[in-house]
Amino acid sequence: NNLALVDLRLGVEQARYLWAGQGLVKLFGAPLTGKLLSQCYSGATLAEVRDAYRRMLHEGGPVFSDRRFRVFTEKLGYHRLMLPLLDDTGEVGFAMLMILPKGNLRAASDWRCLEMELDLVAALRSTER
Repeated sequence: NNLALVDLRLGVEQARYLWAGQGLVKLFGAPLTGKLLSQCYSGATLAEVRDAYRRMLHEGGPVFSDRRFRVFTEKLGYHRLMLPLLDDTGEVGFAMLMILPKGNLRAASDWRCLEMELDLVAALRSTER
C-alpha cells in the first residue's frame, strides 16, 4: 500500500516515519520506517515536504496536493493526502500520509533511470558553454 504514519511530536524538523507501506518503500527504494525526513530527502524536495507538513499543522486539517511535472516526454506527478492525527495530549502529533504516483514511474529504479538521464542532459549542456 502507499500509506505511511509520520511522527510529528518533535516538530517538522525532526519528523520521522513510524511505519511505511510496501508501495511507498518500492517508490523510495529502501525501508522508510524509523527514518527522519532529512534522511530520505534533501534540497528542494525536503523543503517542499516539510512545507506540506507545516501547512497541515497550520490548517489543522487534511492537506491534498496534486503535483504534476514533465520530464522529457514523461508526464509525471503524484496525488498526496496528509491527514492530521491527535496524540495523547489532544494536539496534532502524527500524520497519515498517502501518495499515489501518476505516470509510468512506479518504483525507485524507474526514478533512478530518469535521474541518470537528467544528469546526462545537464552534463551535455555544461559542455556547450
